Amino acid sequence: MNEIENGIAAAQPPGSSDAVGRAVSESIRAAAVGIACAIDGLGDGSDREGVHRIRVSLRRAVALLEGFSAVLPGKRLRRCIGSLDALLGSLGRMRDLDAAIQYLDSLDKSGLSRMHLQGLARLRLRLCQKLDKRRPAMEADIERFRDSGELDWLFRISDRLGRPGMSEPATSLETLAAAAFEKHLGPLVSYDETLQDEDDTEALHRFRIAVKKARYTLNAFDGLTCIPLESHRARLRRLQDILGTLHDCDVWAVRLDSFRNKEREFTVRFYGTDTPFRRVTPGICFLEDRISRDRKKAFGRLRREWLAMRASGFPGTLMTAMKALAASAPAFEGGTGYREENRGE
Repeated sequence: MNEIENGIAAAQPPGSSDAVGRAVSESIRAAAVGIACAIDGLGDGSDREGVHRIRVSLRRAVALLEGFSAVLPGKRLRRCIGSLDALLGSLGRMRDLDAAIQYLDSLDKSGLSRMHLQGLARLRLRLCQKLDKRRPAMEADIERFRDSGELDWLFRISDRLGRPGMSEPATSLETLAAAAFEKHLGPLVSYDETLQDEDDTEALHRFRIAVKKARYTLNAFDGLTCIPLESHRARLRRLQDILGTLHDCDVWAVRLDSFRNKEREFTVRFYGTDTPFRRVTPGICFLEDRISRDRKKAFGRLRREWLAMRASGFPGTLMTAMKALAASAPAFEGGTGYREENRGE
């Protein structure tokens, strides 16, 4: 028996509708607490790890809410997810700049000429200036989210879901998981052809987003059903890391073109000629070559990892097992619940 079959064989009888409500309630409360703690623990906008913790907590919350959407009030839910996504976008822009600075700092610069180092130093300076300029806007976005009432709503809906008799989800956790897997794991197979063209940056970007959604969907349901998900989560994490490297390389290509054009214009305005700009060109050319080689290696790793996952039956085997488990779960009587929430908000 494989890992999935072992988990199903060891399954306990499904619980009651109230048990579903409690499980969803506890998951949402944990997500809300995670966001609140991550935001409260942020020192300031320069706290790199703190910003990362907020982003992770937001992604976990979005995956949970989307996974449990069948038993949550739709209109209010969409507003909350929109607010979470907006903050994620703001933090993501900071992350891209910070990751670029980290990459420059990690480069082995031994053996580089003075002109190479001048170009890299100038680029790093401009990135730091952008980061500092962006930081107040990010901090304002965090405060805006803090004041938006979305966290309060998450705590309130968690409380209502957890009250015996108040929540009446006519479904099971297995059914919720099967639907979420169908939505976020199923589309992954459509990216098989993407790995035939390493220059299709738009498709690779979409693949990265799809893998991230799939991974956080598995996180959301980990431990809520009898099917073990840890190995699948680990493989998706590796895949996400590789796709993240490709994404960073593609962002670098755009960023370096922009830097070259703007820096040349700045030099001409300041000196009346672009001659001094030539001092930074060797460093930029060095970086372009390095990024090109990194990207080619990352694409090779991506192909190997994805082909190995597909050969193991992912994601079809996992989706089929969850559907079978959902089909065997009892159908609970009652409505989708939370009518009170729909009226009130």
